[in-house]
Amino acid sequence: MPPLLIKRTDPIVKAVRRGATRQLDAAIESLTGNGSADPAAARRELQRLQALLHQFRRPLGGEVFNREHRQVVRCLKQLSPVADLRLDTLADVANQDPKLDVQALREQLIADTAEAKPRKRKKQGPDPKQLRLVADLAELRMRARYWHLPDGGFELLTPGLRLSYQRAAKLVQTNGPAADTADALDRLALQLQSFERACPVLLEPYRKALRALERNARKQAQLAALRPATEQHEALLARIDETLAQYGQDTARLRQQLFVETTPAFLKRMQGYWTAWRG
Repeated sequence: MPPLLIKRTDPIVKAVRRGATRQLDAAIESLTGNGSADPAAARRELQRLQALLHQFRRPLGGEVFNREHRQVVRCLKQLSPVADLRLDTLADVANQDPKLDVQALREQLIADTAEAKPRKRKKQGPDPKQLRLVADLAELRMRARYWHLPDGGFELLTPGLRLSYQRAAKLVQTNGPAADTADALDRLALQLQSFERACPVLLEPYRKALRALERNARKQAQLAALRPATEQHEALLARIDETLAQYGQDTARLRQQLFVETTPAFLKRMQGYWTAWRG
């Protein structure tokens, strides 16, 4: 589910409040639900909430945006760090070419991960840090129910959508850092999905193409992170470089499909969909 799903007859402020509280409910559930806590799921929900905040940064106002965004960032820092995906990436590369001998490198990566991983302490009741985190999220949820936005239509979406499109286009067209590019594409895709009902026949394929480009960028980032560890493995290094080149070609093809418009032309097209949908 996107962080925001605007319905045809909804006031935008109602949709924003509903989207924010749903993401916070999901984050809290990930940390307190049945079974073990899932920090990765909670992190994903908060990243979606970040996309919503940036989408309505100007209508919310600087004071509200800064306060809520700071709290979301603090909560993200308290969650588990992003996992080291080098082992998974190595497995993907090996599956593409079974002739590659990756066992020695795999064992080395496992050993490196074990050394870097902090020792777990024996649990003695609820984790105080997690309890504070849940309390912070609950406090943020309470405030989100009363966020104020001015009345309006597409003009409320325009500032956030403009910034997201410009950032994603710039990073893609200049071959920016792959991880940053993936995050920018993710934010743009989430923002478009919020009003996809305006013209699903055109917006859904566009969003899916953005997601394909985002996955491409994430794979490039993961391969780039693995590459330094493969410098003593010529065959594996060659395979990684070949795969990176292929991703580069795919990125160039998708870039021509997705970012041929200027920002004003893109916004005008989106506004046309919106006007035809909501009048």
